[in-house]
Amino acid sequence: MTDTLRLSRLADLLRLAALAAVVLLLGIPLLGIAAPEGLLQGLAFRPVAGLPAGPRLLAGLLLALPFLAAAAGFAALYGFAARLQAAEIFTTAAATALRRLGSLLLAAALLLPPSRLAAGWIAGLPLAGPGVLLGTAAGAAFGLVVLAFAAVLAEARRVAEENAAFI
Repeated sequence: MTDTLRLSRLADLLRLAALAAVVLLLGIPLLGIAAPEGLLQGLAFRPVAGLPAGPRLLAGLLLALPFLAAAAGFAALYGFAARLQAAEIFTTAAATALRRLGSLLLAAALLLPPSRLAAGWIAGLPLAGPGVLLGTAAGAAFGLVVLAFAAVLAEARRVAEENAAFI
């Protein structure tokens, strides 16, 4: 198998995984708003099931914010995989897609506590606890790692362009 074909197949797998993540991250809030009683115990949308339609919609939209930010991040990962598919690895577009992924994952992590607190206030239930803080810390750490990798990729692109100018 050639290197180009191997890269193409890996990019296909990454695109498929990113697409699955987007579908999941969009599907959970949709189900959470439309039919929260159908979700597993422990998911944040479940406690808002007993609310009247208006407050349930508002609480559901608040709870959906981190999911939407993460879904947008994984859509950026899909774009990064498209750059890989085209063998455009050390490019501005690839670094930008990774920077967008990292920024949106960081945003999703930082949106988690306030969205849970606000939705909990509407529902009259505590929806934020130690698990939310742990999820925030893990999500923020992952977002920061991706941002660092994007910076490394951007610098590698710059160095590659500089070296090509000498040839």
